Amino acid sequence: SAERSNVQHAEASIGQGQRWGLHVGVTLNQFADLRTPQGIQRQTGYDQWAFDVRLDVALDDHWQLTGVHQQSRQNDAWRTHVTTAAVAYEGTTLGTDRTRLFDQERSLSYLRLAGKDLVGIIDAASLTVSLQTAGEEQFRITGAGVRSFNDVDISTLGVDLQFESDSPIGRLVYGLDYYHDWLETDGANNFAGAVADDASYDLLGIFLQDSIDVGERFHLILGGRYTHVRADAGKFRNPVSGAVTAYSNEWQNFSASARFIVDLDERDRYQLFGGVSQSFRAPNLSDLTRDDLSATGIIEIPSTGLNPEIYLTYEIGLKAQTESVTASFAYFFTQIEDMIVRRATGVPGQVSKANGGDGYMQGVEFAARWQIDPH
Repeated sequence: SAERSNVQHAEASIGQGQRWGLHVGVTLNQFADLRTPQGIQRQTGYDQWAFDVRLDVALDDHWQLTGVHQQSRQNDAWRTHVTTAAVAYEGTTLGTDRTRLFDQERSLSYLRLAGKDLVGIIDAASLTVSLQTAGEEQFRITGAGVRSFNDVDISTLGVDLQFESDSPIGRLVYGLDYYHDWLETDGANNFAGAVADDASYDLLGIFLQDSIDVGERFHLILGGRYTHVRADAGKFRNPVSGAVTAYSNEWQNFSASARFIVDLDERDRYQLFGGVSQSFRAPNLSDLTRDDLSATGIIEIPSTGLNPEIYLTYEIGLKAQTESVTASFAYFFTQIEDMIVRRATGVPGQVSKANGGDGYMQGVEFAARWQIDPH
């Protein structure tokens, strides 16, 4: 292939049926410099490795404990097109940096306790506690020989609690989830990197969904979610004064959804479905405090006056499922309010985020599968 890549993967599993199981996997990747019609494209190769471990243990007939760890790393991945190693193609402009490369690492560890077919009010339950880390290190030497490092390290603690219950008003799914991010960054300005240093981000959600059978053929699914978001940025550059500044804000939202399914025949082979759903996204720390290159030669500066994005989606469709054919067709229309987009600030080579994306998106989706014969 053009990058002359080598990928080695090994995995092993061991266990005792219905009692416990252990799975381990390792992957090594080597990507060499690209071969192009213009010759070898220098500084495009890099190495990558990853591994994962999973242990499942059945505590009894109802409860299972799962532990997982995943980790991966990329070494010396160059942003080649912005360096002097770039090769022009169809008139593209060559970069001026002598060096710009990244090391990136990610990990995820979690423990999950899950129960099913429980006795009592709660029929099923799960509790998941997770820890994620992500890190990126950038080393840059400009055309003038100026050296700089830019590091971003993120740790995320998560808790997810979910229950399922049969009730006189339908099948209930309910619970909460909470995630807390810690950010530490370092950059050329000595007090922050690409986003704010000494920062945190909290995301709390409480949700409830009810599936109701109205007669034999009409099914109604109602849902609601309360979300609370808080952003705290300890240190970043004020884009006006250039001084060190801090920022803190929080947002709240309740979003609901109502969906339906109508069985069009007695064997449930054909269904009409549709619904209306609200959704919400609060600005994240990158939206609020990014102070870094966003494109070649374009600097994005912090923007702390942002509002959340709001969406409202309508959908309707048909689904068919017979012994040999499964097919679906759907139409959707999404209203968009205050979507966060990049906009020019009026200063050459500078952009910032703004709630400038009002509008809509619509489309159709079609899928089909045909089982030619039983084999």
